[in-house]
Amino acid sequence: MKLHAIGYLVSIPLYLLFSSCDEPAPTDEATLIGKWQWLETTGGIDGVVITPETSGKTESLVFSNDSLRIYQNDTLAGSFHYSTELESTIFSEEPMTVLRIPSFSSEPEVIIIKVDTLRLADNFVDGMIKTYLKLKP
Repeated sequence: MKLHAIGYLVSIPLYLLFSSCDEPAPTDEATLIGKWQWLETTGGIDGVVITPETSGKTESLVFSNDSLRIYQNDTLAGSFHYSTELESTIFSEEPMTVLRIPSFSSEPEVIIIKVDTLRLADNFVDGMIKTYLKLKP
């Protein structure tokens, strides 16, 4: 009986630890600050996968406190003011952080950050998801 009690005591914290790893936490704007290198774009109705190798293009995002600079092939393509907000999304029953860039797009993109990986996802079915890797300063 004592062995079963110890098993439950060990298994409950492990279950809580691993089950919480899959849920993206709300994203603080400070988490975005830095340079992100584009790895791939996936999705769409036909499930495309586009990478720097297949497209012949590179892209990076540089977030500061209130501005975003987008570089394509190491050339500045645009600089924009951005904000983040918690909104309902198709990805979760709980509100998630979305990125708003009013001068660039009327539709927000859902932000999902896990460790050093950023995903910007369209908030509709068959949307695209762009994946970026955070570069060390």
